[in-house]
Amino acid sequence: MSEEERKAFDIAKEALADVLKSLSDLVKPGTKLLDLAELIEREIEAKGCMWAFPANICIGSIAAHYTPLKGEADIVPDNEIIKVDFGVCVDGYILDKAVSFYFGEDDTRKDMINVVNEALDLALSRISPGVQYMDIAGEVYDFVKSRGFNVISNLHGHKIERWKLHTDVEVPVHPESKHHGVFEEGEVYAIEIFVTDGEGFAESIDDVRIFSLPNYLIDLERFKLPIHLRAARELFNWVWRKRKTLPFSKRHLANVFDEATIRVGVAVLSQYGLLIQHNVLKEKKGVVAQAEDTIMIKKDGVEILTRP
Repeated sequence: MSEEERKAFDIAKEALADVLKSLSDLVKPGTKLLDLAELIEREIEAKGCMWAFPANICIGSIAAHYTPLKGEADIVPDNEIIKVDFGVCVDGYILDKAVSFYFGEDDTRKDMINVVNEALDLALSRISPGVQYMDIAGEVYDFVKSRGFNVISNLHGHKIERWKLHTDVEVPVHPESKHHGVFEEGEVYAIEIFVTDGEGFAESIDDVRIFSLPNYLIDLERFKLPIHLRAARELFNWVWRKRKTLPFSKRHLANVFDEATIRVGVAVLSQYGLLIQHNVLKEKKGVVAQAEDTIMIKKDGVEILTRP
């Protein structure tokens, strides 16, 4: 790890730790999801960092890509699992973390959160340079099944690079995955596990709240936008200046642009392949618990960058 990387990760780690401490006070039944998401993002910014993606707050069967929008009044429930997934970015270096909460009395939901946390600990204890992704996937899968739950088969961990939250390298936790590879020394990965009492598959629903520019743009020395429509150009330029290839949401656009500019800009940029739409993902028949940490592979094991 270079001195630049070490400094950036240390700053991000400190900010992330402070947010984690705050979550015990912020995540309470009755709190508006919108207030919670904005508080998380503001706290990250107050530390001099960027939020790596919109704070995801997913309830019950919703597994991923759900962030509240302006005007919505949904609240933290007292009888369902809540997943809070957030990230911190410093100069392009990213940490990704997710935790699950439950305030009710249902033993199955309580156990599900225990199982996903234990499964993550198991995975982290087995990872070292040269270990096959599928070896970890098999152990995680067998452990979760032995406790009476399913792993969501189509949601994976992922390799992280500078300004790239999700690279093309996915780290599976299901033995039937087609994503093969080995953990490489010096690389950074988000190890992410979703456990459910449902079928173990998250389907895309007709609800898009989060967007990002494609990763390849960050690697280009020069790029000429092939669009002349003003709304699309203004939206693209703002996103590139503020976010580069990091995800953002409709509520962040709504702070800057009017509804017509957002609608037209999103449609045109998507048509040209310059905007990726991240649909909300929902488990088909059950509820979901999630746990995630970001790690760096060291010569003798891993450094967990998202824990004290």
